[in-house]
Amino acid sequence: MATRPALQDAVHYRVKRVKGHKCALVCEADPVAKYIKSGPFIPLRRKFRKLMIISPRDPRTHSFAKSLSRIKIEETRHLENYYYIIHPFSDFHFIWQTIMTLTHLMILIIMPIYSLGKVSKTNLTTQKRMFRFILALDSICWMNILLSFIIGYHNKKNDKIILFPKKIIVRYLCTHFVFDFISTLNYNLFFGRIFGANWYTRFQWALKLIRLITINEYLDNVQLRLALPNFLYRSFKYTLFTTVILLWLMFVDYAFDYYYRRVIIHIDLAHKFFLAADNILRRLFLVDIYKGQYKYITPLDLYVSFITLQCGKIFEIWLLAKISQIFASYTMVTLRYQTLIHQIKAYIRFKDLPKRMSRRIYSYINFRFQYYIFNEKTLMDNLCLTLKKQILWHTCQNLVTKVETFKELPPAVLMKLVTMIKPEIYLPNDVVVQAGEVGSEMFFIYVGVLAVFTESGKEICHLSDGTHFGEIALLLNEPRVASVVAIDFCELYRLTKKDFNEAIEPYPAVKEKILKAAYERFQETRNISPK
Repeated sequence: MATRPALQDAVHYRVKRVKGHKCALVCEADPVAKYIKSGPFIPLRRKFRKLMIISPRDPRTHSFAKSLSRIKIEETRHLENYYYIIHPFSDFHFIWQTIMTLTHLMILIIMPIYSLGKVSKTNLTTQKRMFRFILALDSICWMNILLSFIIGYHNKKNDKIILFPKKIIVRYLCTHFVFDFISTLNYNLFFGRIFGANWYTRFQWALKLIRLITINEYLDNVQLRLALPNFLYRSFKYTLFTTVILLWLMFVDYAFDYYYRRVIIHIDLAHKFFLAADNILRRLFLVDIYKGQYKYITPLDLYVSFITLQCGKIFEIWLLAKISQIFASYTMVTLRYQTLIHQIKAYIRFKDLPKRMSRRIYSYINFRFQYYIFNEKTLMDNLCLTLKKQILWHTCQNLVTKVETFKELPPAVLMKLVTMIKPEIYLPNDVVVQAGEVGSEMFFIYVGVLAVFTESGKEICHLSDGTHFGEIALLLNEPRVASVVAIDFCELYRLTKKDFNEAIEPYPAVKEKILKAAYERFQETRNISPK
């Protein structure tokens, strides 16, 4: 039975936390504990450091690292090489993303309304509530600028987590740094008392509209983490973004009145807000271009009105497209998944299945489809034979070529074996093989963690991603010497004795050599296997 010690050791302390499995192995130390062993407040510092490393609670973690062992390997890589960097899939980063989402949205919603008011030196005082609130928001934004230099990122092109400090700094400097810095630097706060308060400096806050792209990503992460209904979430998000855009268009509209010193600038703030809203909504929805009690008195007004009308048409098209997209997404993805769940519920009621079995069925469906409904067999049937082989070889070559017994096989036989193995999914506590039974297949672990027990029930080790077991039963008519039980959600590939013999039949000399090596290995395993 083959194992990889590095991966085996990597999952011990994680496995102890798997519900339903009482691990009998010696508990491996928490990786954080290896780096925080002395000094004051050790428990508090360890908890804080755990907030900085990859979190199994983040849904993106399971797309990047599909098993507990891979998560542990990523934790070790992070702590050994990039101790002071914050992982992009950490709990701390999720919390900070949520804080920055609320901060940016408050700025983007409040500032265009607040900017309708006057600006003078007397406003630049901490006695003003709004001024203190804006100062607090700016402070959070300055903290975000500093943290952005030490937070890693996920490179989606090659599915890699980048934690190298130089790459993080260069990426931030080349993307959002300039916009964040200028939009956070409050001109009236730092220079207003010296050079005079300037109303037009408030346009600098409009640069935070660039952050709508980031806010969209952050909101998507929140939706995944909290499992919010997709239909309601997207409806809320597009409504929110539409409100933000309308508010800033109102601000631009008012800027022209301020520039031309029209009477509107002398009325109260609430009246200004409703007049600006009326003007913008009339233009965007193509009602008219009349601007309250003021006719357009300059060519610039006409140009702006023309551009606004065109933008209004584009806005209507965009709004209708997003509404259609929401309903299409709801009917095509969510409805399919919900339909499957309703069918399963009906089946469970019809068969009167116990609650424990019902939960296992739901767990299987969630792990199998990851909340997306697709028919893998139909997809594969629509591909040509060459593409099928390439996909299977890409997925399984590392699993098959690592088997010590198979190293003598010709490449053509390995390719044929890859096309013959079949995927299977096991839930926690499922028995994959039983000690004492005569087996006729071997298994390759693609994702998951399994425990190995002797015939007497003693737990001896764990197997995880990239390992295999059962190769002796595949080659010899001997009973299995150990039981293997899934302790995590596992995706395995199974190779039967019939398929193996069919693939190796044209090479009798190789088969004889492999059988001899397998028999010697079986004798060694039986002699050292503890009872």
